[in-house]
Formats: sequence, C-alpha cells, structure tokens
Amino acid sequence: EHFADAWSYADVPLSTNAGDFTRRGQLRYFALNLGKSGALSKIVLESFDTEIVPATVAITAGTEPVASAPPSRPAAGTAQADAPQGPKDGGKGDAPLPETKPIVWAPGKAKVLIIAGGSSHDFGRFFGATDSATLSAAGFSVNYTEDRDQAAAELAQADVAVISVNRQFFDTPAYRKALFDFAAKGKGLVMLHPGTWYGFPNWPELNATIVGGGARGHDRIAAFTVNAVKPDHPVMKGVPPSFEVEDELYYVNAEPEKIPPGTAPIEVLAETSPSVKFKKPHPAVWTTAHPAARIVGIALGHDERVHDHQAFKTLLVNAVGWAAGSTP
Repeated sequence: EHFADAWSYADVPLSTNAGDFTRRGQLRYFALNLGKSGALSKIVLESFDTEIVPATVAITAGTEPVASAPPSRPAAGTAQADAPQGPKDGGKGDAPLPETKPIVWAPGKAKVLIIAGGSSHDFGRFFGATDSATLSAAGFSVNYTEDRDQAAAELAQADVAVISVNRQFFDTPAYRKALFDFAAKGKGLVMLHPGTWYGFPNWPELNATIVGGGARGHDRIAAFTVNAVKPDHPVMKGVPPSFEVEDELYYVNAEPEKIPPGTAPIEVLAETSPSVKFKKPHPAVWTTAHPAARIVGIALGHDERVHDHQAFKTLLVNAVGWAAGSTP
C-alpha cells in the first residue's frame, strides 16, 4: 500500500499532485490498474481510517495499463516565473484588499514591516492599527501592508518582518524569494497567529524552515493559561510567568508524526494550558532554529482580547527587539 498525505507533498506510485488549485489540502491524480479483464459494475471510493471524505472531481477509464499518474507539479517551494497567479485580493472568504499606502521609514530606528491580511481576522484593526501602535510606542519604525507585491518589494529594506498573513494566492514566486532572501541575510522574523498556521499547502518550506512546524486546528475561543517555559529568555523579559488570555488555542505541533521530516527544531519559551481536543499543552511562544535569521513564533492573537493584553504587548515588543538583534 502507498499513502499520499493530505498536507505535505509526497508523490507515490500512481498518485501525484495535480497542481496549485486549493488553499488547503491538495488535488491529486490517482490511477489504478485492474488485475484482470471483465465488466466493471461498481466503483466504491473510501477514505482510510478517517472521517474526512475527499471530493472526487472526475473519473476516467482506459484500456491500457499506466505506469504512473500524470506528471506532478514543480518541486515544492518552487514556481515557474510565467505560471498564472491567483488574484491579488485573494479568494473566497478573504477580506477586501485595503488601499496600499507608500512605505515610509523613520530615520535612526529599527524598521518593522507587518505583513498581514486574509480571512477570519480583523487584520487592519488588530495586526495593523493596534500592533503598529504598540511597536511604534516602543521606538520602532513600523509599516503595514496587505499587498503581496509591496511586501515582496519592500522586505529587503526592513530589519524585522512580522508576518500574520493567510490571504489566498499571497505566496507568489516574488514573495517566496523575497522572504527566504530576507531570512538568509540574517534579518528578523516574527510569525504571528495565522502566520504560524499551515496556511499555504503549496509552500511547505515556509512551515518547515521558518515556522518550525505550525498549527492545523484550534479550540474554540475560550480562556486558557499561558505559562512561561524559558522565563530567562529575552523574549520573555517582563512577561508574567503565567497569564490568562481569551483566544483561539492553536494546536501547534500537536501531532509529531504529522510534522514533515526536515522541519526546523524549535525552542519553546511559553506553552498553553492543555487543549480541549488533545488534553496536553501546546507551544504558545517559541524560537525557530535557522542558520542565519532570528525567528520567533507567537501563536496568540485572534482579536482585541489578546492584542490589548499587556502581556501580549510585552511579548510582541520583546520578540521584535530580539529578532532585530537589539538583545543577545
């Protein structure tokens, strides 16, 4: 038997990825060679050991055996320069793309670019206005964008990128290259809330090398506790050893067997109280091992109940400062 995972890309005999058509999961070709000749009266499609039922788009039949399914898409993390791109304003469920404003940096300050936008969150209000105000008050020069082209063009000018984007089709070849070049140059990254999600299934390297894994689900919004694991780390300076938030409890790296091989290790700085689903704690704040960049992951941050929380504000300021190299 051969199994192709629904999240990571692993082509197996007679099954390959069909292309970048879906936001989550993937569309795959499957082929089956019948063992003998005869009349085919019924086809039964079943899922293996799961309650999730895949949608079948089409079934074709032929008289000749096949050696493999049709050729797969380009290698994960790559994209042809002339490949068609989805619309800049995203897809179904994404909020309208706001007006793109010019990037202006204040002299003499560490430059922070917040890259956000997409679905399920009031990005402009919380990740834009609130977080920008928090970081500006701490002495950073802050700009905010939800435009994938502007993000790709301006990343190189920033010292730290705070990424909380889940807009469909954001991961263009230009943006992918700009982000990985940014990390390779030793810049700072803070992956915030939706930025820690497995949100770009056709770009698995983002989670593997930058996030250090990620979340595929969460509890419903409810109160839970965040507990410091490494209270002496600079990111945790001034943060209470334990504090309560009302938020989505992300299942970060909840199922180790589903973490793709080669995913960068993380150092957990703070963890949640046990989730309702898994009955165990999950990483809430961490650093991701990277050969050049300083990377912090923060799973918290759905709405004002977190962004206005003093402990979160302290975490965010500390994370950006550490990622910028302001602290050892």
